[in-house]
Amino acid sequence: MVGATGIEDRLQEEVPETIYDLKRAGIKIWVLTGDKKETAINSGHSAGILKLDSQMIDICDTADPRDMSTIIAEIADTPFDEEKDVSLIVDGKSITNIFKNPESVRHLQRLSLRCSTVVACRLSP
Repeated sequence: MVGATGIEDRLQEEVPETIYDLKRAGIKIWVLTGDKKETAINSGHSAGILKLDSQMIDICDTADPRDMSTIIAEIADTPFDEEKDVSLIVDGKSITNIFKNPESVRHLQRLSLRCSTVVACRLSP
């Protein structure tokens, strides 16, 4: 091996405690990042944004042949376990498809209101 490099983005002090307080106050947390899905999820766990026992709804790179509006509408109408935090994971490609259709945007709004956290990854300006 010639060389190896590792970079770790460290959280600022008291980030998990602050996130905990915000969530306890009923404030919903949205994370918008350019990171890959796995990195965004890992950062979300480290920061306390995502709980290990969260019910995660992942609509990234869906291979589902139905259109995004149908998928989101069905998910939004699905009963969730009220005892668990519900987190939505969505990527830039899915967001682009959602915003092509006003009905999809309304379904996303309905779904996101039911979630305590939304993590949007692979976003670009």
